[in-house]
Amino acid sequence: VLASVYERQGDLSKASELSNRALQVSKNHKTLLQKASVLRSQGKLKESEEYARAALKNCQAVFGAEHPQVAKCLTELAKTLNAQRAFQESKLLEKRAKLIAEKVEKLNRAHP
Repeated sequence: VLASVYERQGDLSKASELSNRALQVSKNHKTLLQKASVLRSQGKLKESEEYARAALKNCQAVFGAEHPQVAKCLTELAKTLNAQRAFQESKLLEKRAKLIAEKVEKLNRAHP
C-alpha cells in the first residue's frame, strides 16, 4: 500500500524499492499487481506485463475465474497491454473484467 502512495506521488524509485520488499515477503496477486503498476509507471512495460500475468494466474488459482479480484487483475493487465499498443488483447481483457463486475453486481442486488 505504501508503494502505491509513493507511485502516485511520482517517487518511482521508492515505490519500486517497497514493492520489491513486499515481493520478498509474499508473492500474492496484490504484491504482484503493485509491482506491475510501478513497472508500468517506469515505462518498463514488458516486465510489467510479466508481473500482471503472474498476478492474474495467481488470483485465478486462489479465487476462481469469476471473482472481483480477477477482474481487477484483468484490468491492470489490460492497462499494461494498452500502453504497449496491444489494443485487441487489451479490449478483450477489459470486456472480460466488465462481465465479471456485472455478474457480481447482479449477485449483490439479488442477495443484499
